[in-house]
Order: sequence, then C-alpha cells, then structure tokens
Amino acid sequence: MSVQYTINFLNQQKSTNDYTLFMQPPASDFSTAVWRQETVSDDGNFQIVLTPEIYAWVGTAPKQVAPGVVVGRGQGKIAILGSDSAKGSTFDALARQGAISMKEGTPSASPGNFQISVDPYQPDGTAYLMGMAQLDSHQIPSPVAVVPATPNMTKNVLPIYKFFIAQETHEPREIVDFNGISKKAGVVDFSQGPGLTQHVATVYHKKDGSFETKYSYTFNN
Repeated sequence: MSVQYTINFLNQQKSTNDYTLFMQPPASDFSTAVWRQETVSDDGNFQIVLTPEIYAWVGTAPKQVAPGVVVGRGQGKIAILGSDSAKGSTFDALARQGAISMKEGTPSASPGNFQISVDPYQPDGTAYLMGMAQLDSHQIPSPVAVVPATPNMTKNVLPIYKFFIAQETHEPREIVDFNGISKKAGVVDFSQGPGLTQHVATVYHKKDGSFETKYSYTFNN
C-alpha cells in the first residue's frame, strides 16, 4: 500500500470561518493558486487524506496572472520525480488556438524535479500557463503553482510538500499573494523538520487566533 498523509483541522475559534488551503510554491517565480476552500463551524473540523503524488499541469487564465485572477482547470498528469538513479518525467506542451495540452516526453528532469517543455508556438494573446497541481476534493488535478508557458521554455519543477491553511475566503484556483497570506497561516510541513518522518498533521485554530500544528505517525482520535 502506498504512503498516505493526513491533514486534520479543528476550528476552536467559537465562530464559523472560511479557510483557504494552498501549497509552498517550488520557486519564487511561481504564482500560488488556491488548492481548496473549506467552511468550518465552531468546534468543526475537516480531514484531507493524500499521497505523495504530484501532478504536472498546463492550462490557461483569462488574463495575465495576478492576485484575484482565477485560472482554468487545465490538464494534469502524474509526474515521476527524478532521482540519483533515474531521470524524472518530462512533459511536452503544445499551445495552439487558445488551448494548451501536454504529453509525456523523454524523461530528463534532475533529482527531485519533473520538467515541462513548451513548443515554439506563435503568441496569440492567450495567457498560457504551466506548473504543478494537487488533487482537489473531487480527485481532479487542480493547479497550485503556475508560471507563464512561453515559447521554447523548459521548466524544472521541484515540488515542496508543505501546506498552508489561512482564515481567508478565496475560491479554488484563484491566484493569491503567497508572501502575504502565508505569514498568517497554519503550516503543515511534511518535507522537513518535525513533520519529515510523520504521516499525520493536526492543525488547531485556537481562540487567540493563532495556529498550532501537532504531528504524529498515525491518527489517534
């Protein structure tokens, strides 16, 4: 059975709140898109079970990405990350007439990365994008970090398994200011620190407005 990770969240705020979930972008040139939105009642909770799988993603936006812009659903494919013994997935992206798609190419990504390579298309005014995605609540790949997909561009993507939960209201796939919103968010980090060898993170939104995260190897009620 494959490894599973669980994020548990408990609202102790004495009010019903909206929460925005998002991920650490691979690098500073990526824009952050909202992964999920949850509404949680007082003493309510939600739970998300996920695997380490990450998805390469291509799609479009109605205009150039900036905070508040909602990107399209696009196309996602499971990416195999590179290792010391094997190259990671490479996806060849084709942009034409307002749409972008991708297919698997020859693996050539460096350790920890996957790669997307864009064809030499003629710009047509469409905001073509590429990046990475996570499964949403319907098990459909939803973009979480994107960059413009420009002609002849090849991009290595190094996923970071780090999640944030902020008391804000945004819709899924909406671009947000990562540097601003992450400063006031709860953090779940399975990539390093106390969460590195753990499989379960429980996040508490406390009465004083702060967030606290506790890690464990298994889930205990």
